[in-house]
Amino acid sequence: MEVFAMQLKTFAEQQAWASIKGQMTQLKDELQGNPQLIPTLCQLLTPATDALALAIALKYQIESSRKTDAEWISNCAALFNFGDAQQLQAADSLPVVAEFYASVFQSKDTICALGPLKSLAEKLQKSPNEMNFAHHWLSRLAVLAKCYSFGAEAMPVPFSKIAPAGLDTLSCLETVYSVGVLHMGMKNFKTASLFLRMATYPPGHAVSQVSVAAMKKYILIELIQNGKVPHHKSHGNTQSILQQAVKSYKVLETTNATELAREIEANQAQYAEDNNLGLILQWVEASAKHRIKKLTKTYMKLSLADIAVQAQLENVEQAEQLVEQMVLDGQLLAKIDQASGVVTFSNAKQTHVSQAELEARFKRVAELYEQTLAKERELKLTEQYLKAERMAAPAHFEDEFFES
Repeated sequence: MEVFAMQLKTFAEQQAWASIKGQMTQLKDELQGNPQLIPTLCQLLTPATDALALAIALKYQIESSRKTDAEWISNCAALFNFGDAQQLQAADSLPVVAEFYASVFQSKDTICALGPLKSLAEKLQKSPNEMNFAHHWLSRLAVLAKCYSFGAEAMPVPFSKIAPAGLDTLSCLETVYSVGVLHMGMKNFKTASLFLRMATYPPGHAVSQVSVAAMKKYILIELIQNGKVPHHKSHGNTQSILQQAVKSYKVLETTNATELAREIEANQAQYAEDNNLGLILQWVEASAKHRIKKLTKTYMKLSLADIAVQAQLENVEQAEQLVEQMVLDGQLLAKIDQASGVVTFSNAKQTHVSQAELEARFKRVAELYEQTLAKERELKLTEQYLKAERMAAPAHFEDEFFES
């Protein structure tokens, strides 16, 4: 086996594919009769210097159905983390990455796999804005692990190119959808909306499950942000079918509290099945804020009692709580007179700051940002951080597409 390992290294370095396949064929009978030989071979190969050879051995281990998940996952992680980028680009590692994802998914230890996949994705990139098949599996795994921040920051955004090797049209669509879900988990709704909208365009002439799931979340995010869903011109029969599939979500486009409650009650089973109840609850709260904001276009002053009535809120306390929250979030310029219970809406102008002072502030902020980013990158690669992020992930939604 030691001799074969040396031969495999030599062939891999020369990229002599025919010779490698010939060697594998010669050992086929021996390996099938003695399955521990491939793990032994993997131990003789060093990921940092023998990445291509190790990738070939791991791939053959899949094809021969002779692998122990824990050890095989460990070998893959070492290959992704320490493998030479040039050798990894030369290797046909797609089957290995796909099987790595499946094995990790079954083991439920998704967090430990995120770092190695991120490392592989970076090594396979030929340009900064290129998305490759490693990003595909990384984005899906990050959604399942609820490590939204880690996953989103590992994606090339914006991306101008999708590497064609290993990614068919549907896989590209799934990747775009996953990136949208990652940003949604972080409440980066503007970016999430962009990616989810892209994922609503189905490949070919069939409406995919991904497109339907993306459209449902896109509708809810647009409602939360803007109180309405932008009208997009339909192109072809597939878009008409897609709109019909999300009919139970389109009816939520109302800021009338009574109508909204009625539609939610009527379609609650569907929302629960889609695992979108968390987003629905966010829309209920956001719709109340949109109703309050609409009042500022008519009134300069209004009592909390009047706000509660006109915005269809439960009571004065809820009105006060929402106004305060909107002010703190920068959604509303207003002051509350606690004695009289009157809210004064304002269009106050910002204090003038000189150009020189602005530049000095921006420079200082940029320096602090770079320092913080460097520390944050170190921290986010630790397993402890990833586990903590998963525990702290908001329970606003579960993703129905990747659970199956």
